[in-house]
Amino acid sequence: MISILRAGRFHLVGVLVISTVVGPAGSTESVPGVLHSIKTCLVDSATPWPAEWQQAYLKTIEQVVREHEGKADFSARLGILRKGFPLFWKQLDKSVHDEARFGVYQAEIRWYVDYLMSETIPSEADKRIIESQYATLFREAAESIRTQFPELDAKATQAALEDCLGDCHERITAPLMPIYFRPLSESQLERIRARWNFERFNDSLPQQSQDARGTNSERSTAGPDPRTHLHYAFVMQCLYRVLGTTWQVVAKPPDYCVQALKRHQAEVQDQRATLRRARREEIRLRSRFGTTYEQVEQWSFVLAALLETATHQSGNRLSATDDERMKGGEAP
Repeated sequence: MISILRAGRFHLVGVLVISTVVGPAGSTESVPGVLHSIKTCLVDSATPWPAEWQQAYLKTIEQVVREHEGKADFSARLGILRKGFPLFWKQLDKSVHDEARFGVYQAEIRWYVDYLMSETIPSEADKRIIESQYATLFREAAESIRTQFPELDAKATQAALEDCLGDCHERITAPLMPIYFRPLSESQLERIRARWNFERFNDSLPQQSQDARGTNSERSTAGPDPRTHLHYAFVMQCLYRVLGTTWQVVAKPPDYCVQALKRHQAEVQDQRATLRRARREEIRLRSRFGTTYEQVEQWSFVLAALLETATHQSGNRLSATDDERMKGGEAP
């Protein structure tokens, strides 16, 4: 990963060689223009990546794009990349800055861009079918959530459904991600439906489920806007699990994505092992010296005892000097 990042050190202006392609409808998209729009997303992020990561990420995208130059519909594909990337980027968790996680993100965007540049672009008719299928899935999922959690606020649930459908519509319009590229088969639809029984999520979402069941209605209700209601976040989380299931059924990641994920998982396991070792050492130290508070309290007693001893000894020396003076020492 370090070698990749070092190789990614390049001057952006130097690599953005003018490469403008005219699409069949007369629209134009250029590789430099698309990369510039992506760079804007990277830089303007609330938690921007280090500059070196940004450069390596852009370099990955550019390398894949350049491999497909010369296609008749190259400009249209660039347009999808330019429009679709911000929609993808805003949902990405960019707060964790570790190289293994970045390696996963780098492999992921390589997969998406390569898929976009290689596969047949969906027609407008295909897009309408895809949108209808996802709308049906999300409405069925929302109804299932309402059935399992009848105490859910109706307005918050409906707002979550509408927002989820809106996000889905935008992503289908500019299908950067593979799951929005093809209409789903009946077999895939049934497999997706079979996997999002939300009763299975009760154990994995204990706190959300407890809140959603109305155990604290005053805290759950944050105002008249249903999107500020605690139930809204719960329903959104459930609905996005439908997308997670869709990925499992529809899209098979390439080997380099799988390997990047394995490296990340191995690093996470190492971190957890380190934390467990640190925890065991902390418990061992506590068994010998007590907690931090207890240690401070013990040392305060020790220091107080030393101070009292020093004061007592000093007092004894002072008394001895007074005795000498009373026995014929220095005259006043």
